[in-house]
Amino acid sequence: MRTMTLRTSTLLLVAVLAAPVLAQSTLDWPLGGYAEHRLDSGNLTNTGNDAAVMYKATIAVEDAVWLRLYFGKVDLETGSYLRMTSAYDGEVQELDAYDLAMWNNTSAYFNGDTVYLVLVAAPATTNNKVILEQVGVYQVEGGLRGPCADDDCGICGADDRVPSDEEWTGRLMPVGCTASVYNQDSCLVSAGHCADGGWDDTIQFNVPNSASNCYPYNPPVADQFPITAHLFTNDGVGNDWSVMTAGTNNYGQTPYERYGVYRPLATSPAGSGQSATVWGYGVDNGQPVRSQTQQTQTGTINNRYSTHYVFTVDITYGNSGSALMHNDEIIGVVTHCTIGCPNYATRIDLSAFEDAREQLCGGGGSYCAASSNSTSYEYISNVHVGSINNSSGSSGYANYTGQSTDMEIGTGYPITVTLDTEWDSDIGGLWVDWNQDGDFYDSGETITTSWSGLGPYSRTITPPTGAVEGSTRMRVRIQDGDYDPSLSPCGNTSYGEVEDYTINVSGGCDEPEFIVQPEPSQEVCVGDDVYLYVEVDTLLPGYQWRRGTTELVDGGHIAGATAQTLMIIDITPAEEAGNYNCVVTNLVDGCTATSNNAEILVDEDVPVILLQPQDVTVTEGDAAVFFVGVENPVLNSFQWRRNGVELSDGGRFSGTTMYTLSINPVELGDAGQFDCVVTGLLGGMCSTTSNEATLTVDPAQDCPGDLNGDGVIDLSDLSQLLANYGMSSGASYEDGDIDGDGDVDLADLSALLAVYGTTCP
Repeated sequence: MRTMTLRTSTLLLVAVLAAPVLAQSTLDWPLGGYAEHRLDSGNLTNTGNDAAVMYKATIAVEDAVWLRLYFGKVDLETGSYLRMTSAYDGEVQELDAYDLAMWNNTSAYFNGDTVYLVLVAAPATTNNKVILEQVGVYQVEGGLRGPCADDDCGICGADDRVPSDEEWTGRLMPVGCTASVYNQDSCLVSAGHCADGGWDDTIQFNVPNSASNCYPYNPPVADQFPITAHLFTNDGVGNDWSVMTAGTNNYGQTPYERYGVYRPLATSPAGSGQSATVWGYGVDNGQPVRSQTQQTQTGTINNRYSTHYVFTVDITYGNSGSALMHNDEIIGVVTHCTIGCPNYATRIDLSAFEDAREQLCGGGGSYCAASSNSTSYEYISNVHVGSINNSSGSSGYANYTGQSTDMEIGTGYPITVTLDTEWDSDIGGLWVDWNQDGDFYDSGETITTSWSGLGPYSRTITPPTGAVEGSTRMRVRIQDGDYDPSLSPCGNTSYGEVEDYTINVSGGCDEPEFIVQPEPSQEVCVGDDVYLYVEVDTLLPGYQWRRGTTELVDGGHIAGATAQTLMIIDITPAEEAGNYNCVVTNLVDGCTATSNNAEILVDEDVPVILLQPQDVTVTEGDAAVFFVGVENPVLNSFQWRRNGVELSDGGRFSGTTMYTLSINPVELGDAGQFDCVVTGLLGGMCSTTSNEATLTVDPAQDCPGDLNGDGVIDLSDLSQLLANYGMSSGASYEDGDIDGDGDVDLADLSALLAVYGTTCP
């Protein structure tokens, strides 16, 4: 019986001989460890018509600086997903079945000691389940540690590194290394020992400062990306290198798509005596807050050998994999240090390194590498689909692309995959590159990842509308789910086999072409109405707006889900996302095209008005005051308006940009509608407009008590007042409100009787 071996990670130290004899060390700096934390939701069913939270759990580890979740078996039907939220800073990551596979059944890194986990089940789904096996955790008991490293290996005298903020170089976690993006496909280079250890690595950009006792913090989830595949060699100085591919963040962006930068590989080597610069994430004993954050320093290349460079630039633990740069091009990857210098980097033009980059990330549609580390157990013994009926032995990876079968778009073709030396714990997957872009990560290219057990496995392959005509790649994979529970078309597994074949696709169609793409990014305020619009060249188009791959439907805040213009009405933070897109269908032939993603950022810093301005009635010549009450007035600005026109201080007006507006003295022409626009000074400067308040101005009275205006204060005026006596609000002068307080009472009667029988001047 095969047994499972659990391995623990240790810091790799490599000693080699040089003249003079120096101890050279690799520069990886692994962070954290693992803690068992098992949770099992059981099978979850949502019989409702709306998506619903079906499971909640709190994962907390005392004294943890950060946490990462490692899942076991997870079942998520289409539209279902996991949501993880950091209690420390509110960072959120959502993963559906596809995303979870890309992240190798792990989460991003979350700062703090507590993460909230929920499973949101799509409507009318019956097979949802999540199992958490363990957590990656970095604990600091009592909050103290230091120095950051035991020595300053790689520092050449004084440490002259300075902070930097380049977005083409990132921190590899948890191995504690550096990697650099070198093309628009977000391929990366690093050191081989950074990939040799079975790490479920994540690359992080825009890394924040560490704590004063050296422990590191993590950037937002949007700045974290899974490593999806790698090829490497870890064989000491001059033969220590790796090439990697990165997946997408929670907005569906690759590193290059998010940041738009990379550093090219040099086409010629640098020479001895020339300058060299390193950017990387080394520890820092002198300034712990910079430990394992991005820093840079420039020095000199001492010697150039056939496989490596020897250089004098300040580096240390955590700099493994950093790009050695000359003329802003990558000439090598940093691998080893010595106490007091010099340091070492593998040359980028090493032939084996070049071959690996071509295999994993080469141009022209080169596919990612995939294989298994052992060929002694389960393997694919037969693949039968169409005219392909191939029986074979075990080989880890087998390229059978010389064997092909024809398929027409819209027609289903059954496939059967037979195993040998199979295990109950085996799982399998099938992928086809329908758009012929050299990968299996586009929508619809995962045919299945649900095969399990002893087999044989079967499925129906149907080339979708929009598939590119011509020859393309089909990949079949099996592996042991106990050792590798996450299925991916790329990378190595402990056991199993991968086989590639060719499919000849025919029956193309007329895909819609976009004339106008949705606005790529909008920053809006809570409560705003947001519009996304597309335009295509198709005569009879049909529209379906989506968030990621989830189709939107009209209702709630959504309108126009199947129209040319999508409206998000009275938007809330729940509608914030970076992956709104529109699938447009040519209704003549059924061909589809998907727009670019549109990002909507929702600013929650919207002022809250607690007290609205009130109507004011004054007599000409008196003063009028309006007031608006808000939360935290010092965090807001104010602009009063009359009939929609902004007011400014001067003359009779004051406080036009404060929460209290004064008009003194009031003139008859000041009557109108007054409101105040309150704008938050934080975030995206969102505004709230108060209700309108009415200013009523009564003419000044030259003869108080002459209510009917006949020049004599007599019985008719007294009768007019008595007819309205007791009126408690809204009274006018003509009603008998002589003192202008809005009512007709004893004070008004007394004022009239005091001048009764007199004639106005």
